[in-house]
Amino acid sequence: MSFASFMPRLRNFAALLRDMLWLSAVGITAGAFLLYSLYSWNRETVRGFAINELGLTGLATNESVEALTGEVRGLAEAVTRAAGEHRVVRQPPGMSYVSEPVHIGDNVILNLVLQRTTRGALCRFLGGVPLFTDQTNTAQAGERIPPIRQVSPEPTRIRVEIVPPNTLIAGRVELHVALEYKCPDEDGIVFDRTDVVPYQLLPSKD
Repeated sequence: MSFASFMPRLRNFAALLRDMLWLSAVGITAGAFLLYSLYSWNRETVRGFAINELGLTGLATNESVEALTGEVRGLAEAVTRAAGEHRVVRQPPGMSYVSEPVHIGDNVILNLVLQRTTRGALCRFLGGVPLFTDQTNTAQAGERIPPIRQVSPEPTRIRVEIVPPNTLIAGRVELHVALEYKCPDEDGIVFDRTDVVPYQLLPSKD
């Protein structure tokens, strides 16, 4: 075969190769455009399918970040509550008690052991209301307790004489004090309470 007769075949092959490359480029471009269009129209469906199939549900979306922030905030608040730092005062367990015996008509001597929390360091005690619950399971208020000396961050012993209501019946009585404070970083009155202290109320001595 001569070179002259081979050239037409070479030109035909080159033209065929060019056409194939052109068609491939057009096809790839059209396919990419079609896929992008389908993705744009079904973005959320495709995204959800991909996340579920690939196990990517833990990716940091706006919603997941907000949810995680809320969980962390809730955990921090729970830790604060567990440590008692949301309160103004804290009571070491088992150290507060009522001096007994107590008879109907007697004043109640409440021996408290309290200590300030970090939150309550600058708060000022305004007074408190003693609340008694007897066998009727109804809370009854005694006479209001006036402001007493402020407690320190260290456990502080305080002896409080309380005038109980004259409607209590003999038997087991539970006593706690609703406390009122004024704190510089809070608007209005801040409330706290002592732990419940039980005692036995005896019949009148008369």
